[in-house]
Amino acid sequence: MGDNFGGLNKKKLKNNIIYSGLYQVLIMIVPVITTPYITRIFSISQMGQYGLAASISGFFVIVANFGLSVYGSREIAKTKNIEERTKLFSELWIMQFICSIVSFITYIIIFVFFIELGNKKLFYIHSFLILVNILDISWFYIGIEEIKKTILRNFFMKFFTTFCIFIFINKNTELVLYSFINIFGIFLGNISLLFPLKNFINIKYLGLKIKKESFKESFKLLLPTLLKSSYSSIDRSLLRSLSGVSSSVGIYDQGIKIINLVFSVINSSLNALMPRMSSHVSRKEFKEIDFYIEKAIKVCNVFSIVIITGIFSVSDYFVLFFYGNGYESVSTVIKITSISFIVMPMSIFFANGLLIPLKKDNHYSFSIIFMIIIGIFFNILLDSSFSFIGASIAYVASEVIGFIYRLYSIRRYVSITKIIKYLTYTVSVICISLLFVLYFKKVILINSSILSFISFGFIGLIANVFILLLTVFTIKLSAKCRV
Repeated sequence: MGDNFGGLNKKKLKNNIIYSGLYQVLIMIVPVITTPYITRIFSISQMGQYGLAASISGFFVIVANFGLSVYGSREIAKTKNIEERTKLFSELWIMQFICSIVSFITYIIIFVFFIELGNKKLFYIHSFLILVNILDISWFYIGIEEIKKTILRNFFMKFFTTFCIFIFINKNTELVLYSFINIFGIFLGNISLLFPLKNFINIKYLGLKIKKESFKESFKLLLPTLLKSSYSSIDRSLLRSLSGVSSSVGIYDQGIKIINLVFSVINSSLNALMPRMSSHVSRKEFKEIDFYIEKAIKVCNVFSIVIITGIFSVSDYFVLFFYGNGYESVSTVIKITSISFIVMPMSIFFANGLLIPLKKDNHYSFSIIFMIIIGIFFNILLDSSFSFIGASIAYVASEVIGFIYRLYSIRRYVSITKIIKYLTYTVSVICISLLFVLYFKKVILINSSILSFISFGFIGLIANVFILLLTVFTIKLSAKCRV
């Protein structure tokens, strides 16, 4: 069998991080390919109906998953033998099955029989998204660090749905078919994960028991996920009601979508660390934990530098190229909210790489609650006067507060002084890199938004690489001088 007990090699972890990041890049590219095609077939009203059905069913999928995407991965990573792993998997999967059925029945009762929210067929089709969740055992493969399997599954799913959309969707009467294709693609992806399962557990010894403790712990991790999902609609609602301008919501929403895409790349990459850290915590291998903390923080700094410099270098041209005229203000939202990336990568690592593996679930939940409270406070304070700019500042403030709380929660494992030094270095490199870019923007005049996007993005990247290499060289030189 493909057992992975004790085989915690660093090369595999590096590959998992790369696979996760590459897949999220794929997720970013697919909408760029399909959106122009779909928006030319379906009306804004139809896309609104689809978006509503997808978002509501998505909420019920989160409930059906019951926090297993985090809890399941963490606990599976701690198992020490095949029997223990098999027993835990069957326990968690039965829990997922029951929660999915309950969530499905609740959805059907509310949105198919009682509440009318537009296209009933669309809501009926999306109910199957909840049932499909029964077969989603990606949390198991993440826990045993077989992330490549989930990536290949998701790649296949995306390729299949993209292909079918271009082949079968030709008329504006095919919105239900469009929904079916997307859901069927997810179904096929989930089914594909079941076939290699026999290599990692003993199918003969699957049980039907659920521990009360597992239910309780999983539920604790479900709550912050639901809160995060809810907040995305709260901040937009506050912006609409306080600013009184509906276009402000559209500008802010488009900007945040871009930021969320970048966030998903970082989150997915750093999430690959969670099972490894969980395994080391369960074995009390503190030297290994310290090693990965040091490496992860350095990687987080590189993420921060490259992303912020890149966004400030090309956002104006990207918005003009991708959205067209009338959306110029989206660039302002992207720039302001991108400031949060100074702390966001580290904040994600503190949550996924430390708080969750260390079973500090309450601290993880409280950090999200504090972020939401701060976000609401600053939205109320700023939205009426500064519209989408105020909402963008509120977004940054909530991320900073979340980072501070998480840093305080793990102060026993991480030096706060060292983190401040890393942040100071990160901000310094970003400022120097942006000075390079600003200089070249004045010297080089390019009329094409596409060429500007490519040229200044490349200049920003070169500036980052040069400064980072110079820093590494200086550190090595100073170390030799001490010797």
